[in-house]
Amino acid sequence: YTKELSKMTALNFSQSLSNSNYFSNSNHFSNAPATTQSFPSETLRHNFRTQLWKVNDQKAQKTGSCNAVYWVREAKKDPDLPRSEREKKEFLTGNVYKGEWKDNKKSGYGIQMWANGNKYEGEWAFGKREGHGIYWVKEAGLQKLRRVYAGNWKYDLKHGMGVHFYKDGSRYEGEWAGDVRHGRGTMYFCDGDVYVGEWVDNKQCGFGTLTKANKDIYEGEWLNGKKEGQGLYYY
Repeated sequence: YTKELSKMTALNFSQSLSNSNYFSNSNHFSNAPATTQSFPSETLRHNFRTQLWKVNDQKAQKTGSCNAVYWVREAKKDPDLPRSEREKKEFLTGNVYKGEWKDNKKSGYGIQMWANGNKYEGEWAFGKREGHGIYWVKEAGLQKLRRVYAGNWKYDLKHGMGVHFYKDGSRYEGEWAGDVRHGRGTMYFCDGDVYVGEWVDNKQCGFGTLTKANKDIYEGEWLNGKKEGQGLYYY
């Protein structure tokens, strides 16, 4: 009786899968009659379980303002724990986004908190940081956030006018392109020196003026971050 019941249960489960809308166009099953179809391999069943949230997320079509959207991950269990305790699923909060959406992508104004504690607040477009925004990082061993950059973004990179605050106390104010200092800008070094001039690929390049902490001044040409070419030095 038990064997016959198991056969009937397996047959009904197989037929329900073949008749479902989700699996009707799937390549996971053959075109054989329902009575001869076998359940997908363990790998396919695992992929289906882990990827189902992505399918549901795409179907959600988030548009407009949302209070908060959380991304979570399953916590790793200690293999030395008793089996009953290991089987209890626990989830950790990952990234958190609160703000506006368009066509299921972050678009407009929003606040993003990453699992590592970093934070961005500002404008978004097509799921990327774009427009004006401020970025903070969480310092190791400290509870407070340190402001790193305030300015314009394009396709998730610093681009346009912005201010970068370095950990050693230095500060750059000026133009950016593709996440590097590029264009005209001012660098306030932590030792008191100040450079005002042109930058190319994150280095002083072109004409610029360096005023040292001891009031010495160099005005002239630069190349790859070094004084090179014509220039005047006042001391």
